[in-house]
Amino acid sequence: MSVTRYSRAIDLQDLENVHTLAVLAVPPGSRVLDLGAADGAVACALRDRGCQVTAIERDAEGVAALIARGLTTIQADLDTLAADAVPPAAFDVVLMLDVLEHLVDPGALLARTRAWLAPGGRALLSVPNVTHGAVRLSLLQGRFPRTDVGLLDRTHLHFFDQDSLQALVTGAGFGVLDLLTVERGLEETELEPPAAGVPAGVLEAVADDPLSRVYQFVVIAAPSAGPAVGGGLLQVLLLRLRSQQAAYRRLEDFAAQAEATGRAREDALTAELRRVAEYVAHLEATLRDHETRAASTHAAHEAALLAADAAHDAAAAAIDAAHEAASAATARQIDLEADRDMLRHQLTARVEELQQASDAIATLLRDLCVQREFAESLAAQVPRIAARGGEVRVLDELDRYQAVAPTPDAAATLAAEAAEFRRLQGAVAFRALARGDAWLRTMPWIRAQLSRLARRLAGASRR
Repeated sequence: MSVTRYSRAIDLQDLENVHTLAVLAVPPGSRVLDLGAADGAVACALRDRGCQVTAIERDAEGVAALIARGLTTIQADLDTLAADAVPPAAFDVVLMLDVLEHLVDPGALLARTRAWLAPGGRALLSVPNVTHGAVRLSLLQGRFPRTDVGLLDRTHLHFFDQDSLQALVTGAGFGVLDLLTVERGLEETELEPPAAGVPAGVLEAVADDPLSRVYQFVVIAAPSAGPAVGGGLLQVLLLRLRSQQAAYRRLEDFAAQAEATGRAREDALTAELRRVAEYVAHLEATLRDHETRAASTHAAHEAALLAADAAHDAAAAAIDAAHEAASAATARQIDLEADRDMLRHQLTARVEELQQASDAIATLLRDLCVQREFAESLAAQVPRIAARGGEVRVLDELDRYQAVAPTPDAAATLAAEAAEFRRLQGAVAFRALARGDAWLRTMPWIRAQLSRLARRLAGASRR
């Protein structure tokens, strides 16, 4: 398998990277032996900082890349590399970055490097942490997944935790000057994130262990006769950096929580604003509806006012007409009353005249009765009267009412004359009626009044 899979660009701003820590840990101008140099990315970065680098690589593709970059290169298998293959005491720093876990006997190689270091020289090595939280959780779930790179690289022959690494270093005759770490979260490795079935308590216990975040260990070591172990500046800087990073993560968590809270409040405010907007829209719609209704009502009111004015004018005109009609009716009534009074006066006069005529008629009727009696008496005497003097004499007697019948003989005489009297009586009555009718024809209103009087008397008799 080609070593190019381990090739990474060097970013000196990324302190959570083994290659960055290695480059920064090597003093500029140092003589460096890079064991397992791969494609030479770290070697080139060191060369750029003024270091003299010699690279040893087994893989042919890696060797070609190193030579192409102009680096001094030795092709060799580190498991079988003899001590005399490298000049003794020729290097200030020996690099073994993620190399020891791939060897059959990493301790042997580490021990041989002591001879290659100049006085005051140091070994700088790194290995993956097999106790990373991702590996722990995988084992808890019954899995041990091998991968192409990373914690469980399938070419790894050894797996180290912090204690086994320190034992390896001290067993090879070195003392640990600095123990640095590169950290990754549970979901930041090449392994699959923990399954959803892992209990929350287990996740909390793993997360509470600081070593569960350590992805790689970086050791700066010196032969046992070297300086005292620990206290290196880079370690102090890393600790401070991680403290700041932890504080930054807490700030990020707080910011995320605040952002979530703010977002929730914003959502609530947005929902409230939406409700308010909907309510305002409802109010506006209601207001528009009220305005429309008010306009319609106003128009209807104006129309009603116009109609009322028109009706008032019509009523006023009707009242004026009624007043005029009333005045005319009053005048007419006055005229009618005057006519009635005049007619009443005339009728009274005519009634009096009729009464007088009725009295005259009654008198005439009484006279007629007397004359009838006289005529009957006279009728008996007519033959004799006729013999004595004729018709002229009888008429004279009738006119002067001098015919008498004091004796039976005279009564017999009057009886003889009665027949003639009845004839004369009919003629006289006819002439009287003719004269009265002629007179009534000259007075039509009297005839009308008599007709109405006759109808009233006929109606009263029916009741």
